[in-house]
Amino acid sequence: MLRTFALRAAAAAVPLITLPVLALAAAPGTAQASAPAATIQFHDQAQLQPDGSILVTLDYSCNPAFYGTTGELQAEAQQPGVDGVGFTITATCDDQKHTMTLDLMPGPFTRGTASATAEISSAGNNVAQAQAELKVS
Repeated sequence: MLRTFALRAAAAAVPLITLPVLALAAAPGTAQASAPAATIQFHDQAQLQPDGSILVTLDYSCNPAFYGTTGELQAEAQQPGVDGVGFTITATCDDQKHTMTLDLMPGPFTRGTASATAEISSAGNNVAQAQAELKVS
């Protein structure tokens, strides 16, 4: 008798658990596809400067962080035996597209191609990276 009672109680509990789960699964969702937190893209050309550094231009966008709309943008370029880095702490993270030019130094770079990487972060979180082959002229 105790066994029959336990089986009936278990059988009665199954619909109480599964029906709400099935109802939630069948309900239309409100999930939306979200835009990327950030994007970054190099312009194809880098301008060689008289001091051997290069000016690199890129487009970026990033979402605001909890602490505000200020982000940091960093870029680096390399040629064989040559390296140059540029930083800014004034990247604006307001979900709008912006263009920024960085002077990558020390170099000295020469005309030809350079491999470049860039990264943008907001409130210390790395939110996007990009790589490109640039024409130095």
